[in-house]
Amino acid sequence: MKNLLLTTLFVLTGFLRLNAQDTITVMHYNLLYYGHTTTFCTQSNNHVNTKAQNMATIVHHVSPHILTVNEMGANSFAPNHFLDNVLNINNINYFKGSTLKNVSGGSIANMLYYDARKFVLHREHVLETDVRDINLYILFYNDPYLWQHRDTSFLVVMTTHLKAGNTASDRAVRAATTAMLMDSAGLWSGLPALFSGDLNFYTANEPGYRNLTYPADTTWERFHDPIQQEGDWQDNPLFAQIHTQSTHAVSNGCAVGGGLDDRFDFILINEMLKHHSARFAYLPNSYYALGNDGNHLNLSVNDGPNHSAPPHIIQALYDASDHLPVVMQMVVNTPVGIKETVNHAPFANLTLQHNELEITLSTPATLRQVQLFDLTGRVICSFDPHLKYSNRYTFTLPSHVPPGMLIVRAMDEEGITYRGKVLAF
Repeated sequence: MKNLLLTTLFVLTGFLRLNAQDTITVMHYNLLYYGHTTTFCTQSNNHVNTKAQNMATIVHHVSPHILTVNEMGANSFAPNHFLDNVLNINNINYFKGSTLKNVSGGSIANMLYYDARKFVLHREHVLETDVRDINLYILFYNDPYLWQHRDTSFLVVMTTHLKAGNTASDRAVRAATTAMLMDSAGLWSGLPALFSGDLNFYTANEPGYRNLTYPADTTWERFHDPIQQEGDWQDNPLFAQIHTQSTHAVSNGCAVGGGLDDRFDFILINEMLKHHSARFAYLPNSYYALGNDGNHLNLSVNDGPNHSAPPHIIQALYDASDHLPVVMQMVVNTPVGIKETVNHAPFANLTLQHNELEITLSTPATLRQVQLFDLTGRVICSFDPHLKYSNRYTFTLPSHVPPGMLIVRAMDEEGITYRGKVLAF
């Protein structure tokens, strides 16, 4: 950062505490070997650029803030290709991705993508299994009022791709994997959490599913089906509207055939997301399988009329993968401030020069906290002033502060908030 400085007019504002509510869309999608070529999924029947075009159509129709995916190619190419060709396109640049981690060592992996205007990725953790990793991500809500109430809202997002198949051995592997997850509940206990993935369950009576939903310890670690549709899902017309696999009645060599007859893809929620008084809470009646109208049991998703989504979305779902994505919404309740009184220009000056931010007050005060935000509301850095009752404060900014317009907010010991802008170069 070089020189510069901009002085602006500041507003002194007193705040009352209220609650604000934001709606967050969560999406899970099995991508069908995105960016990974096999003997059966080739560049002829599963070309990555064609997939990207179809998935961009699908994803931007849903506009998720959190997206978990399975069957991402476990290589250096695929995750970035998805970010650059599916998410951050058409003047969109706010999606970020997790680190690709593949401790279990398979050819496909899981990923998390998120809207950085809404969330910050705080921490990642991996549980290694004999098949594919269980990836655990801790996000916190990018609350524009965090500088004021200092009450960070954490959300745990987990995803995995369990063992496929319906033999006794396959079911035993799924049971062992979910038991491992539940044995690790200390990683998210006490926090709102969701668990997504291609779980390959054929029935709610399967031990692997019951490990998640009816564990021995049924406190905060228990997961719930948001739509309470438990039963024998496979090829059952009673559950036709929630089947997610397969979008193809006849295989094209890569996509599995058979039509829509299995509920393999899930987003499960824990107790804290189930309770509507929580900071994060599941929004009732918001869960659905995109592209499933309930009338395509054992049929391709594009076979005849399907009015659950626009025709170009239905076709993109057919072309992109042999799974349908599942979608749900949460509400976020956060304390906010509203303007109570306004006084003009309480700061005498604000300058930023050679990484030194200098705040001059018109009258002395004791500042309790100073924070810098970018224009999306993301916290860039913060300071806890050591001076007491002064009219001049100086702070050295870290080297990672980006160029551009920054918002400076300061709070004094009376709870009065000051705000202004500086331009960083």
